[in-house]
Amino acid sequence: MSSEPPSDSRSQLPIRPLPFARRNELRLGHAFAFGWDEGHLDAGPDADFDALYETDRTRCAFDGDTVVGTVGVYSLQMTVPGGAAVPTAGTTAIAVRPTHRRRGLLRRLMTAHFDEVRERGEPLSALWASDSGIYRRFGYGEAAGRSSDKIDRAHTALLDVEAPAGGQCRMIDKDEAQRLLPGAYDRARLQRPGMMARSEDWWESRVLKDAVWSRNGGTPLRRVIYEREGVAYGYLLYRTRNERTNMHALVIELVAADGDAERALYRLACNIDLVADVTFWNQPVDSPLSLLLASPRRLEREVHDALWVRLMQIPEALTARRYAGSGQLLLGVRDAFLPENEGVYSLECEDGRASCKRVANSDADVALDVADLGAAYLGGVRFQTLARAGRANGTPEALRRADTLFPSDLTPWCPEIF
Repeated sequence: MSSEPPSDSRSQLPIRPLPFARRNELRLGHAFAFGWDEGHLDAGPDADFDALYETDRTRCAFDGDTVVGTVGVYSLQMTVPGGAAVPTAGTTAIAVRPTHRRRGLLRRLMTAHFDEVRERGEPLSALWASDSGIYRRFGYGEAAGRSSDKIDRAHTALLDVEAPAGGQCRMIDKDEAQRLLPGAYDRARLQRPGMMARSEDWWESRVLKDAVWSRNGGTPLRRVIYEREGVAYGYLLYRTRNERTNMHALVIELVAADGDAERALYRLACNIDLVADVTFWNQPVDSPLSLLLASPRRLEREVHDALWVRLMQIPEALTARRYAGSGQLLLGVRDAFLPENEGVYSLECEDGRASCKRVANSDADVALDVADLGAAYLGGVRFQTLARAGRANGTPEALRRADTLFPSDLTPWCPEIF
């Protein structure tokens, strides 16, 4: 039985950008796809994003005058190993109406999206996958995970580690948060691959908006800043929610630029009065929380996929990041969705900086799919691990060489869904 989608007029529906004035039709598509209430389009998850809507970057499929499939983009700057902020297409708002599935429409939307990204010269694309089984076929690899942690308040006692010297935490209002948090965030962002630069509109519309729909029955957002000698090095955003006889704390973001700030903010989060438990929904996989707890076994920890990365322009992407030391590696890349990317690339590193070019008539040291190169790109997945999973091929020496060149000081992490 053929796996090809059936052919009919819907497989050739026109795809074009959606004007800003029709943005509610994009929201309606999201309501169908993600289970939102289409009766409240002006008060739901999409309603706060008008300031960030990039009309020319949407690609929508039309059946007549009805929008039946969508792809959107945020123009982002993603930190890569070494601290550079690389132009990245933040792929989002991917949805196809139930009536138009199995017609090849998603593939055509992604093709149109990739054409636009490449025309702009963005070396990378990244997304959060609503379904982890979908996006590998388009060349995305799981580059950064997230740790979801929960601890009962009765077991939040921390080890008697040395208290941070000279710093303090204090509660702040929204206006002060708008002024202070971006600096603390950027100090952390430049150190950790996977974090995205945030514009003033992004802070206002995404991070600090605190819309009623986003509270899920909880309190308004609580904001804490950690400062030392007048400089902000970290912050905590959280809310609490009463549920019958218990109150629960949910940490929205805990971002710290150094260990002193991190320990101070964890100490505060673990000592919120009157709560039954504290949940950290999205933390770096290398979060030190379990090492801080006096009873680490009491911590409930789940690790999930989070940020998926796709190399759009391989030489440009590979030269944008920094490497550990010097060395050469021949990477053989397969790319079924963008076959023009396939080939062998010579990566030559000297004192951390790299040059990269496609070479002919050369055998690869390490061969892998572009999705697996995306998984390894930020330094969070080792080539030897990919090889054990059957997703990379190379001699033991070549795989060790790749792992020696590609690490990151901190595990990749993206603090929010987009």
